[in-house]
Amino acid sequence: MPFARSLAVFALASAPLGLWSCTPEGPHRTQEPSPRPLGPPDDEVTLSEPPPPPVSGGTLLMTREGFAFAADPDRDRIWIVRPPGDEEEGSVVATVVLSPGDEPGRAVETPDGRVHVALRGGGAIAIVEPATGEVVERRAVCEGPRGIDVDPALGVVHVACVRGELVSYPLAGGAEVRRLLLDEDLRDVVVDGDRLLVSRFRSAEVLVLDAAGTETARLRPLDGLCTPGVAWRMTALPGGGAALVHQRAQMTPVNDEPGAYAAGQHDCDGGVVATRVAILPPVTTPGDAPPEDALPGGATPGGATPSDGIPEHTAQLVPLLTRPSSPLSLQHQLLVDVAVSPDHKRYALVSAAGGWIGELRRRHVGGDLLSSLQVTVLPDACRVAGSAVPCQPTAAAYDAEGALLVFSREPARVLKRTMAPDDRPTWREVVLGGESRRDTGHDLFHLAPRGTSITCASCHPEGREDGHVWHFGSEGPRRTQSLEGGVLDTAPLHWDGSLPDLEVLAARVLTGRMGGDRLGPRRVDALGRWMDALPALPARVVVDPAAVSRGEALFTDARVGCAGCHAGPQFTNNQSADVGTGAPLQVPRLSRVGARAPYFHDGCAPTLDARFGACGGGDAHGTTSHLSDAERSDLTHYLQSL
Repeated sequence: MPFARSLAVFALASAPLGLWSCTPEGPHRTQEPSPRPLGPPDDEVTLSEPPPPPVSGGTLLMTREGFAFAADPDRDRIWIVRPPGDEEEGSVVATVVLSPGDEPGRAVETPDGRVHVALRGGGAIAIVEPATGEVVERRAVCEGPRGIDVDPALGVVHVACVRGELVSYPLAGGAEVRRLLLDEDLRDVVVDGDRLLVSRFRSAEVLVLDAAGTETARLRPLDGLCTPGVAWRMTALPGGGAALVHQRAQMTPVNDEPGAYAAGQHDCDGGVVATRVAILPPVTTPGDAPPEDALPGGATPGGATPSDGIPEHTAQLVPLLTRPSSPLSLQHQLLVDVAVSPDHKRYALVSAAGGWIGELRRRHVGGDLLSSLQVTVLPDACRVAGSAVPCQPTAAAYDAEGALLVFSREPARVLKRTMAPDDRPTWREVVLGGESRRDTGHDLFHLAPRGTSITCASCHPEGREDGHVWHFGSEGPRRTQSLEGGVLDTAPLHWDGSLPDLEVLAARVLTGRMGGDRLGPRRVDALGRWMDALPALPARVVVDPAAVSRGEALFTDARVGCAGCHAGPQFTNNQSADVGTGAPLQVPRLSRVGARAPYFHDGCAPTLDARFGACGGGDAHGTTSHLSDAERSDLTHYLQSL
């Protein structure tokens, strides 16, 4: 059965509210930021203990019985909710209290009515009986489970793990039936007929696997003036295929003057980071009737036609033109989830940074498939002690009748939308309870500064990095650096070590380039406290322990010289050195280096093995020219294990 080897981009038409219009004010600005107000008083600092995890999104599931199943990673709980009806109020049916640090995430309902939940921090799957909230089984599966889906035909559940494992276990219980080792950074898995679709987080790639687990295609959104990356969510479409919400980052030089991140240069949909929704059409066979909403010329609703001439592993997603003009896209504000209505006519998009829900509506006009976007802002939907407070939505789902439900992480709520005859939305809430997880550091990292569409999490999703090489007018190429695992201990900061501490970094980047308010010392400390709590991801699965051992011996050999600079718990001496790559730069951390391709400040090495090539600095960067191919392979195995 042939696969459709191309994906399409749904062009998202901007709404008339102007929520994503971020244009610079006034004349050309100088390099140094002008003074800005402190924003909220510096004594308005709220700290949550322990600090809440970074936003991951996509943690709401509607069951066949009509319950909202909300995984709450901030409180390590699962809320089972009866949504509000026409006449009755909604209520919490059951609360599942998990172990501290479990961080529940994606969930799937299996044919027996139970719900399997990936515990991102617990390395396990919790199997829950929704009627009672009982955890009937806690199944160890891998370090860092992320995506989960069920194949009813085969009677197995598939789990995608951050270290690259794809684990399959039987619904009937017992030992796992298959464990594949794919590329690292797996995100979501979708069962689509007899194939599996597996997304990768930073690269926004979709791996297509056949029933035997063999990779048959690798799909990626189309490049242009913006490069695709950071696939927050992939979800199944009614009737087959999948939708992928992903970011797009500017490839042309970025103006690093004050406010430049917020304003962009208007060649990446109006900002340095934008968002699109890509569509992978369902599998088709020759002679199939076209879908009812097929586009003229044989294109599917996703705008793609099967392209068997594209070589496997090089296929790309292609853009959908929703009208004869060029496609429009959505400026950012951290869109972390996408939900699709049962009739496939509406797509709900969740902005964790802006506190709004956008709904893409698809319709035919004159033979063209057009899309429009309606936006609902949720500032008055959540109430605490009778007062309205801003919601922070992180997940959405449609019920069987097409009603939209939303999960707010803080305050903890499930909200259901009802539509008035004039098409105005009304939101009804179910209070979930639990302690407040409001945290100033978390807010500063995830919420967009006033009047902007950019956040810290835009380039550092989940506190990590987007894998993108930015081109700055004053500095040249700079690859985004990861914040996980104690980055503040590696000060001075940035590649050139020009920022001595977080206070200077916040003034230069958050206040300056991002256009945010100036932070007082207590708010800087709150941001640093939250960042310091970001855990390091688990290391790559070791497949050849002997090679790792040999590589460690080479790494610590003084004749090779790696450990002279890459020392200490994070494998850095926090100093700058010129290793033949063009300038004195900070010695980067090697902890979890295997998950942070591409390498070097300019991203010139796509793999660790390529570090020994032309861009690696030669023997100015460790004495490695005398190493054999086998020894370089051993050294690479060791680096991947860190």
